[in-house]
Amino acid sequence: MHDTDVVLDGEGEIDVDAVLDEGKASVGTKGTSVEKKKMIHRMETIPLIGLNGASRASGRPREQVAAKKARMKVEFDESQDLAIRLTTIGDVTLDSFKMIVQQGRLSLGDVEDVFDGLRPMHSDAVFKRPKARLLDGSSGEPESNVRGVLPVALVNKCLTSIKNLKARAKSSSGTVPHSASIAVVILKVGMFRATDIETMNEWHSISRMVTGARSLMSWAKTVQLDEVSDIEKRKQILETVKTMDMRASINYGGNPVDFAELARFGDEGWLSDQCLVSAATHIAVEASHDPAPTIYVINPTVAQFKEDEQRNKHLDTKNLIFSRCHDGLAILCPIFVDTDFGHWCGAIFDIKRRVVWVYDPFHKKQYEDEVEQKVKDVFFKLVDPAYKLQIR
Repeated sequence: MHDTDVVLDGEGEIDVDAVLDEGKASVGTKGTSVEKKKMIHRMETIPLIGLNGASRASGRPREQVAAKKARMKVEFDESQDLAIRLTTIGDVTLDSFKMIVQQGRLSLGDVEDVFDGLRPMHSDAVFKRPKARLLDGSSGEPESNVRGVLPVALVNKCLTSIKNLKARAKSSSGTVPHSASIAVVILKVGMFRATDIETMNEWHSISRMVTGARSLMSWAKTVQLDEVSDIEKRKQILETVKTMDMRASINYGGNPVDFAELARFGDEGWLSDQCLVSAATHIAVEASHDPAPTIYVINPTVAQFKEDEQRNKHLDTKNLIFSRCHDGLAILCPIFVDTDFGHWCGAIFDIKRRVVWVYDPFHKKQYEDEVEQKVKDVFFKLVDPAYKLQIR
């Protein structure tokens, strides 16, 4: 008997041709029929393709036991710390905030102290999925005197669980349970009433209005004013903003503007369509005092004329509104921009304040920059340089 070694190629796989050649050489002409049969059987049992077995199961690597225990301990400690702070630290409770919110009118001055007393919990703890259940007395009592607000992501998960519980109850019994009879269990944190979760959600909604109102007041304080009368007027405006209903709208000249829409100006530095209309109306009313002012609206197609002489002639008009402008004048200029796509923007010349307000309905800086450039290239050339207009 001759033993035949398995021959591997350069890639570690079986070289079938080499095995066959070796088998023929070992049997040769002297081999018996028995040896030939054994060799043929052996060659038939050799696999043609060699598969490399995986070193481990594919997917996420197995976590070490010690590391897993340490991670779970950190998560547990963070969750316990959050639960303790929610019910022990602070003087203001969710019930106090709920009483303020239920008022018909909600101003920054009304809610500010109570709002600041409820501190939001910014925690990195990993929370299991909240589970809503009916309060039947067998599962314990919910947390009382809650003095904090859960993170917004966790509040949203709780609201989803409450909604699903109500949907299941309606499909099974035909009745929808009231939120007062529902609690949400958060593993390692505690059990909270659904009404408290809804109050937390309202806190997060009001938080955006409070932040916007404060930003608007901070922006108003940074505006540089020279006239004593303007400084006094600013004080009145700040007091008015603090007492305005944050859930209502302002009606000025027949143009309603939501308080939240107005407050957004402090954060983002732009005005919505209704805010712009109200601002233009305010300028028009203020300019209507003695001496009688004039408010002009420029024909927007004139600004697109190619020839400077023809364009300036129509822009300045026979009244010379640009070249002989005065403090009692306001000029409204629709301006067409065609950077990515054509649309209308605008500019308001407030001659009394030496300010030109530019506006883009999409609130994009590239469009506002193009409007500014057209104002400088076309309109500023017509105005007396002594006015020193500034673009805002």
